[in-house]
Amino acid sequence: MNTHKLKPIVIALAGVLVLAPIAEAEAKPAPKIHEEVTTSPGRTISSADEQMLSTVAAKLLHRVSDARDAVQAKNVAQAKQELAQADVLLKIIRKTAPTTVVKDRIWTNGHKLKYENTDTVMPASIPIYATLSENEDYSPSSVKIPVPAQPSPPKTGKDQKVQTAEKPILRPVELENRYDSMYYEELDLPINSTQHFITMAKSFLAKNELTQAADALQAALDNVDFISVYIPEPMLAAESNLARAAAHYKAGAYPEAKADVHAAIKQLKQAEKFADASSKPDVQQLLKDADSLQSSIDKHEPSLGKDIEMMWGRTKALADRTMDSTAVGWERLRAGHDPVRQALIEAKRYVAYADIDANVAQEPAQSRQDLVKAQSFLQQAEKDASGNADAMVYVKDAKAVVDSLVNGQAQPGPGEMHNLKAQLSRAIGEV
Repeated sequence: MNTHKLKPIVIALAGVLVLAPIAEAEAKPAPKIHEEVTTSPGRTISSADEQMLSTVAAKLLHRVSDARDAVQAKNVAQAKQELAQADVLLKIIRKTAPTTVVKDRIWTNGHKLKYENTDTVMPASIPIYATLSENEDYSPSSVKIPVPAQPSPPKTGKDQKVQTAEKPILRPVELENRYDSMYYEELDLPINSTQHFITMAKSFLAKNELTQAADALQAALDNVDFISVYIPEPMLAAESNLARAAAHYKAGAYPEAKADVHAAIKQLKQAEKFADASSKPDVQQLLKDADSLQSSIDKHEPSLGKDIEMMWGRTKALADRTMDSTAVGWERLRAGHDPVRQALIEAKRYVAYADIDANVAQEPAQSRQDLVKAQSFLQQAEKDASGNADAMVYVKDAKAVVDSLVNGQAQPGPGEMHNLKAQLSRAIGEV
């Protein structure tokens, strides 16, 4: 985004300033009315209850659809029965959906007049389905990963032909035209408008106005919120290019590996612009490492393969963090009050770092430092999960594993770290 700044303008009024008094800028009057609006969690529900509410919302839509079909078939009794069931499902949603408490305070100077109001509000819609996945788009042509040549089979018979080894299929140097994005898709049931159209349909049915009733039910179905969007994400693109750089370098395709790293640098620069305070230092360090790699790939040093793999692993940890931190569905509704999930996401990032340092870089001391950071985030998650029995189970299980690794009771081998990351991923999805 371009930011336009106004330059100060100095106007010289030679001779005039001597004659004219200097006018002081009028001070802005102090406000006489003040307002403060605060929000806090009201009724909370478990992730299992959230999934059940999504199922209820889907069933409600089926009832509305069946009622519409019944109206079109002029089966008024069946339509009324379907809508009666839909009403019951709506009542279940209203009675069990999570709420937010909104407090509104307005007062005048000196608190001579005060107004206070507290409302308990439900979400405007209930998520029926939501998904977030990485989308890979290749332009202008598909990317091909190098395939190592297969050895020719031995010649065992007089008439047997010898198969020649296939050459590695190398990716064309068109890497900067490749983009990765997050694909976000969500289907939500708007509560109030669905209730409105069902009420209208029931009124029309009572008057035997079947066309209008069918139209109202169709409007209820059409009013369902559907979101489908691609969100460009440079960190995902950088991770993919570094994965390909590692594959190309291992296959001896050095020019392609260098081009991969060059593309990743451009994407990391974009990621740096949007990084938060917690991740920006890591992104900046990745940029430094990438610059160093790009300038030394041509030397074919033995350690470069490991260096690229390490950089890829750290970038993947940050790309996973981006995916985990993007709230969809019920996560979006509870994101403002979900410090447990955020702490688990940070713990997973440092566990990923620990895995790289232990099993790629072969630096156990650094790996332990990473695990200590992960441990601190899990300790914070444990505090924030107080009172939430479901979340506490996931947090304590993950923390027990990290504690054993920090204390030396377990070793951060590839299998152990893979299982721990998977465990944290499950916890992030459930709390």
